[in-house]
Amino acid sequence: MPAFSTSGGVCFPVGPAKLQYEGPGGLKLPGWLGNGGVQMKDNGLMDTGAWWMAVAGNRVSKRRRNWTRALLIGIVAGGVTGGVTGGGLCSLMESKSLWAAVQETEQEKQEATQETQEDGTADFEKATELKVNARRPIDLDRVVQLCESAIKKGLDPASKDFCQRMMLDSLMEYARLSSKRIFAPNRDPRWRFLRSESIKRLMKVVDLAPETAEAWMLIAKLNVLENGDRDQGAAAISKVIDLSADSKSQLAEALLLRAAYAENDAQRLEDLNQAIEVDPTNVEVRKARAIYYLRMQDKDKAILDFEAVLQLEPGIIENRLLLTDVLMQADQLDRALEVLGAVEATEGEVRPKLLMAQIYFQKKEYEKCLENADLVLATIRDLPDAIRLKILALLQLERHEEALAVADDWVNRSPNQVQGYWLRSIANSSLEKYDEAIRDLTFLVENVPDNPLFKLQLGNLYNASDRPRAALKLFDELYEEDSELEGIYRSRGDAYLGTGQHAEAVADYEKELAKNPDDSGTLNNLAWVLATSPKDEVRNGTRALEFGLKAAELTKYEQAHILSTLASCYAETGDFDKAREWIAKAVAIAESKQAKNLEGLKKEAAAYDKNEPWRELEVKEEAPLPESTPKRRERARPKPDKSEDDF
Repeated sequence: MPAFSTSGGVCFPVGPAKLQYEGPGGLKLPGWLGNGGVQMKDNGLMDTGAWWMAVAGNRVSKRRRNWTRALLIGIVAGGVTGGVTGGGLCSLMESKSLWAAVQETEQEKQEATQETQEDGTADFEKATELKVNARRPIDLDRVVQLCESAIKKGLDPASKDFCQRMMLDSLMEYARLSSKRIFAPNRDPRWRFLRSESIKRLMKVVDLAPETAEAWMLIAKLNVLENGDRDQGAAAISKVIDLSADSKSQLAEALLLRAAYAENDAQRLEDLNQAIEVDPTNVEVRKARAIYYLRMQDKDKAILDFEAVLQLEPGIIENRLLLTDVLMQADQLDRALEVLGAVEATEGEVRPKLLMAQIYFQKKEYEKCLENADLVLATIRDLPDAIRLKILALLQLERHEEALAVADDWVNRSPNQVQGYWLRSIANSSLEKYDEAIRDLTFLVENVPDNPLFKLQLGNLYNASDRPRAALKLFDELYEEDSELEGIYRSRGDAYLGTGQHAEAVADYEKELAKNPDDSGTLNNLAWVLATSPKDEVRNGTRALEFGLKAAELTKYEQAHILSTLASCYAETGDFDKAREWIAKAVAIAESKQAKNLEGLKKEAAAYDKNEPWRELEVKEEAPLPESTPKRRERARPKPDKSEDDF
């Protein structure tokens, strides 16, 4: 039997609640039954309506209320009327029937506790609290797990609906966060894993809520990346299109994405055209079609689309830069300058000036190119593109020493900049400092072995510095690696010429002209060897004159060494009057520029004065290679941000 205490003749089980209220009939009630104001009828029983309101107001459990009602029912059953006497109540409490009711309610209370534990409310509340502050994918996954657990255990309809919505939102947020990393300019190296995990969650979203267009769209976007499931992506796009009848912008975006899945160019263009027809104001679709036209080499149509983009968003500087870039590709340089000229000056924004420098370089207005490059460098001192343009402009202006100084300073300040060594080698070679240029090119060949152009230029420097055999060795290696390398035949032909192998030189020059028929250097060298070789089987005056005239025409009759070749061609055909005419012009140009080949030109002129053709078989003595090369400085590798590793 449970312990009892008596107070004023009324017996109650000893429990956490003490007797706090005494009603009109003398019955003392535990305080947890109400707020201290429970109404009592004259017969000492509680008014049931007021009692239930009090209980509900204090969120007393249903099972606890049942215990109290059992007690009250027992009192009524015991015939308590017109007031309750202490002895009668104690007797009633000790009766078997009432105690059985008490024991039954205690059992129900235990069952209620178990039922509460099985109810999903606790998990639902945890999920709600966690969702408020969830910022990481791992937190969002935990929210989903708690929601699934709550729904499985059971919730009332309103809570279940809210819980499902919260779960779907968490799944979508996970996919959004992952997609942001996947589609970032610097793509997360774990993007394939992130894609797989995102698609799993997105598929769960569309399984639970098939009308979620955003989820279908993300599935399509993720699968369009390399090695994606194209069938799954195409099916997702079709679903988005079906769901987009009332949204033009969404339909246009879906058609744009479907264009990425297109199996041929005609289908791709059809989707892009349809997207623009649906939503003519969609900037991204316009850009996509412009890029399509660029890929198809239709620059005029690409320009029209980029012009439309600029009209739609005139204040976005990137739109002007895009249009300018395409206009430059189309050689519409004046229009490009006009587009850039409308850009308002913005502090720290150097891209317009940089593009202007590029345009002026393309227009061969090197002073203006240099001016704009300097304006850029005044803001960003070490911007590689601006430094490159400045050096190239100085070289074109024949300010070789200045170009070398800029390149040398760049290498010293940024020793890992490949372009710095490349441009310094060009500046040194323009000053005929071939050993210094060779050191830089050797360094590049050793440290960037996958770039064949460095090897090719190194071989050209060997040719220019009386090292044709070293050049031949390098060119043969390049030829084995890639026989279609641009410039390989011209360069190897020069090396053959330097070693006296004229027939081989002619063969390579002819192969080069088959690929680049308007290369003035190759035309000149082929004409020279055909006109001046001492080997009868190599010489051909008629062909030599054909090539010599074309080279002179392409260079506007302004280069002394090419006019010298033209003179030798006329001499080989027996027209010494023309030979003397052109060699005289060559000598005059060389004298005006104080060229180093002036004495050689005068010797040729003397031969023509005697009506003698010029013969040359030059077998150069191999010069030793320079010994030292620059040392590469190792650059510290950035460490990954561990705080991002939360998937």
